[in-house]
Order: sequence, then C-alpha cells, then structure tokens
Amino acid sequence: MYKISIISPVYNVEKYIINCIDSILKQTLEDIEIVFVDDHGTDNSIKKAKEYIARQKTNKVFRFTETPVNSGPGPARNTGLEIAQGEYVAFIDSDDKLETTYCEELYQTAKKYDCDLCCCQAWMDFNADRRSILLKSPVIENGTLSEEDKKRFLTEFVPYHTTFLFKKTFVTTNQIIYPKERSAEDSYFVIMLVLSAKRMAQVRNPLYHYIIRSDSVSKSINNLRYRDKLSVFDQMLVNTKKRGIYTKFKSEIDFLYIKKGFLMSVFEYVLNIQIPDPEIITEIYQELVTQIPDYNKNQYFRKKIPFRIVTYFINKVPSLATKLLKTGVKVKKL
Repeated sequence: MYKISIISPVYNVEKYIINCIDSILKQTLEDIEIVFVDDHGTDNSIKKAKEYIARQKTNKVFRFTETPVNSGPGPARNTGLEIAQGEYVAFIDSDDKLETTYCEELYQTAKKYDCDLCCCQAWMDFNADRRSILLKSPVIENGTLSEEDKKRFLTEFVPYHTTFLFKKTFVTTNQIIYPKERSAEDSYFVIMLVLSAKRMAQVRNPLYHYIIRSDSVSKSINNLRYRDKLSVFDQMLVNTKKRGIYTKFKSEIDFLYIKKGFLMSVFEYVLNIQIPDPEIITEIYQELVTQIPDYNKNQYFRKKIPFRIVTYFINKVPSLATKLLKTGVKVKKL
C-alpha cells in the first residue's frame, strides 16, 4: 500500500501538465502513486504526460486510467478513486502545482493525529498579472473535530478540495463520491466528508498553487453552469437528511445552500451571459424558497448584510439586480 495516491483528471491541459508533473516528481515523500485519469480531451495531454514521465528517473509510480467517455472532473476523480491503492488520497488538478512538501507535510500531520482528513492552506496564483492571494481556512485544533469545530469550519472554510488529504477507507466507508455535475462537485465532496469526519488536522503552511488562467474549464463561458450548482446543493440537502446529519447542522447546511448554492448560482448565470434574463434570476430565487422556506431567519445569513441586500434585490427587483451585478458590482469568492 502506498502512503498517498494522488488522483488527477486530465482534460485539455497540454500546455500545463508538465509543470504539474514536475511538482509531483519533486515531492519529498517517496512512497506515493499518481493516478492520471484521461477524460477524453481534444488535445495531446495524456500522450505528452506519458512521454515525459517515461524519460524520468523516479521511484514514484504513475498509473493511467480513463473514463468511458468525457464525463467531467467529478466522475473522473471517482474513476481514479476506484483503483487508488494509497492509505490516503489527494485530488489535484492537472494544471496546478504543488509545493515540494505537499505530500509529506499533509501525510505526517494526518498520521500524527490519526485523522480522517487533513488540509493545508493554498495560494491562488493569477498568471495574467503574476500576483497571488493566500487562501486560508479557519484554524481548528489538530486531532479533534467537535460539533462546534464543524459548524465554524463549514461556515468559513475555503472550499478547495485540492488542499485536503483524505483517508481512503474513510471515504469509501462513508460512500461519498463526487457528483456528476460539472460545477460545485468539489464543494459537495468536502462538505459531506467534513460532516462525516471524527478527527481532522491542518497544516498551516500554503502547499498548493491553484492557478487561474483564462482558458481553464472553470473559467470558460457557460450560461447553464448555474443549474449544475443548484443540483449539487439540492443533493447536499437530500443526502444530509438521509444520513441523519441535517437536523444537527441545519443552520450551517442551510447557510451553505444560501451562500454557495443560491447566491453563487445567480453570479454564475449573470456573469456568463451577455444579457441576463430576470426570469432566470427569479427561477433561481424560487428554488431557494422551495428548498429553504425560512432562509431569511438563518443566523449566519442575517449577519451577512451584503448577502441580505443582494437577495432582497434578486427577490423584489430582479431586473435591477441583474444590471447591478452585470455592470461592475465586485463579488468576493463566497
């Protein structure tokens, strides 16, 4: 058994995958395997990766598998998880890069505290202007994960699944997989696993580089992506109720839906279409009301005055809301 399996979907990253591979080859932890999952892009990403790896002298094990057809990042990660042989698994994007101690620091910390999951901080690197932003999740005490820890972490964390190391048996025992949708599938995966975890640890150093580039899948124009986002957070509500988790964490789960399901769906739609349709905005709002009728009583939502203002306009004057969002209202990452 390997210490870590790194699982990475590969789709149209020919320009960037070598940088990713180099950062894996430089990992100070040796006993790892890397599973690249071919999701049938239109370029030579996989061919280029195989040829480059074949020329390297390394003890690290590289394996290749593929999805039956192009399925999106979630199903591709699930495919990699099925064959992963590591004690822990990490999911990275094949156009990002790692600090050299990413695997070692996460693994040693996870083992030290016998944790279900362990996370680090990250850098968001903007290639266009060569600037970076530090992405920080709230600090919790290593080795514990109380109900209060979960509540605070879930309402404040940076939802980048690539900063997490997951114990594989923990993931498979809880039967949590990535949704098939192509938006917010990573947030769902982290949320469900944090809610299910008993022990968690953190590395306070930023060890992952999330690289923002104009031609990435997550940044491409898609005016229907909001539907995927809503679908994923609908699943979050359904599955937390099925698992008996929802009642205990109702305020936090509802707030995640309001913040990352409803509001981010509105922003996704408005910013991805030239002329937004106010009826679509109303449709998204009605989904919020259907799923969480008492949303305006949520304790976290009530403290977020900007959220309340935006939601008010979306509800009462959707045409004005679309214009305000379209013409320059800057929205921070939710």
